[in-house]
Amino acid sequence: MRYILLAAALLAPVVSCGGGRGEPERTGDAGSRGPNVLLLIIDTLRADHVHCYGYPRRITPTLDSLAAEGTMWAYCQGQAAWTLPAIATIFSGLPERAHLAGMRDDRLYGLDPDLDVLPELLRRRGWETVGVYNVPVLGPGYGFDQGMDHVDTQGCRLAVDADVINSKFLQWLDEGWSGDAPFLAVLHYFDPHYPYDPPAPYDGMFTPAGHPSTHWATAPTKMLLNANRLGRLEEEDYRRLKDLYDGEVAFCDAEIGKMLAELRRRGLAEGTVVIAVADHGEEFREHGGLLHGFSLHREETRVPLLISGPGFGGGGADSTVVSQMDILPTVLEAAGVEESGPWSDWGVSLMGEPVEDRVLPSSGFASSDLGTYLTVRQGDRRLFWDHVEDRAVLFDLASDPMEQESLPPDSALLEQAMLYWSTPAEVLPAEVPGTQARVEVLRDLGYCR
Repeated sequence: MRYILLAAALLAPVVSCGGGRGEPERTGDAGSRGPNVLLLIIDTLRADHVHCYGYPRRITPTLDSLAAEGTMWAYCQGQAAWTLPAIATIFSGLPERAHLAGMRDDRLYGLDPDLDVLPELLRRRGWETVGVYNVPVLGPGYGFDQGMDHVDTQGCRLAVDADVINSKFLQWLDEGWSGDAPFLAVLHYFDPHYPYDPPAPYDGMFTPAGHPSTHWATAPTKMLLNANRLGRLEEEDYRRLKDLYDGEVAFCDAEIGKMLAELRRRGLAEGTVVIAVADHGEEFREHGGLLHGFSLHREETRVPLLISGPGFGGGGADSTVVSQMDILPTVLEAAGVEESGPWSDWGVSLMGEPVEDRVLPSSGFASSDLGTYLTVRQGDRRLFWDHVEDRAVLFDLASDPMEQESLPPDSALLEQAMLYWSTPAEVLPAEVPGTQARVEVLRDLGYCR
């Protein structure tokens, strides 16, 4: 069990009901036409640590089964390096430069209430909505209660394990859901996030529990980052970090499997679209660093995306390069909701014909000194650009998938990066209340330098 202790100024009611712009009027008759939608957001899960994505350790049988029953996208590019802007993209279908949720100048900005987000879009058409959240930046004041009938934010004050998230969702099914309309449930799992402290027996899956290097996996974040920067960790320490990270992934996957089994027992599985995605990945020194939030390289922005259920049968991998911006339009089509919005300029429904060679951006850090750095990908080319330093490098992902050998920038892709940087924002979100205390919490978690 990991604990996040927040300053007193951050403490808020554990549960809130109905958020954003109040109680959106339900105008649709979703019960006769729409599936349930279960959106599983697994924090800090790298795609290449999921077995069906090629990882040799068989630690994700549940996610593998979703891939076998539905569809997995071999390369889904995340839009940010940390949770707040990434999940804002999943909710809004917009990249960070358009929704502006995140951190700028050591100030935090959440989801703007003027944005139409996924829970609102479905709730207005009759879906019953629930969110169970498990990280401070999804808690009260950040806007992720918009369109939700019920929000549980206990994990935003005191992080809880995957089994607790599941029990809260199942309790809502028993006590909060009418059963007369389909539901949208957004469940956020924090387990793979640092510190890596999986419960037994997952703490000893690959090296014995209590291994001498274990202390680094639960050290204060700043201490770990400084030790890595100063070269104080041994190879055995790095191996133990990865082993315990994999233990967290395995535990989370097993608990998700138990929850899905319970949905099958209740007769809900066949009518439920299940989407499993990560907000971002995690670095294990591929570019010299650890954890996440300071880079947009593949280890932090390549995330798993798997969808199963009505409309997504058959199994198999789709090689089309997609993004988190595609989740909202995909859910709308799967739900039979015909609506366009600003997301239509960015994302595409993955139920349609594949769209090749799209320009996919990533930006957004929890550290203000990195705020001018972004990346755009088109096909197998990925360009990184810092507009203040006017410095750009290119990577050829076909020959260099881990982005180790930089090349001179491509002028056409550099122009796309400049166009993305100049994207007009759809909204100008207000500063999150109590932002100074909240930034200190993030600083303690290691996000801010």
